[in-house]
Amino acid sequence: MTRLCHWYFRNYVWLLAVLFVFTFCLPLLVGALVAPAGIFGWLAIHLALFFFTQKQHLADKRMTTELLLYFHWQHALLQPQLRAVLEAEDVPSAEQNDTLDAYFALCAEQYCHFQRGLIPPGVWESWRNRMRIYYYNALVRKRWDQAFSRQTALYGFDKQLLK
Repeated sequence: MTRLCHWYFRNYVWLLAVLFVFTFCLPLLVGALVAPAGIFGWLAIHLALFFFTQKQHLADKRMTTELLLYFHWQHALLQPQLRAVLEAEDVPSAEQNDTLDAYFALCAEQYCHFQRGLIPPGVWESWRNRMRIYYYNALVRKRWDQAFSRQTALYGFDKQLLK
């Protein structure tokens, strides 16, 4: 569904143009008579579909922008503590474990919104690559494995996505 949704919003103008051609030009080519009232009705349907799609696309873009800002803000807040965890050589403290749990929840939220089609695939791949940096740290991976052993997955996000 995610790929179909992104594909549709990239190509909806062309799809509506093809629909328009089939609706109006095909009957003329075949020689069928179309009543003026029918033409205006079909024209109204095409215009309504175009404006609805445009409005939905703008609303989705606005939502995506808000989500991206929120996720980047959250990551910026966690970044100093995450960097400290990466530089640590011994067992993480309770505060560092809380930071990691917050980061895992943030990753799961990002995945949830990606699955719903609100995060573009390129952005998700970038985030996933950043998650791998943390996941391949031995201390972080140990905590990640502990967190996911307590629960199967958050919002369908599983460590298998990082391999």
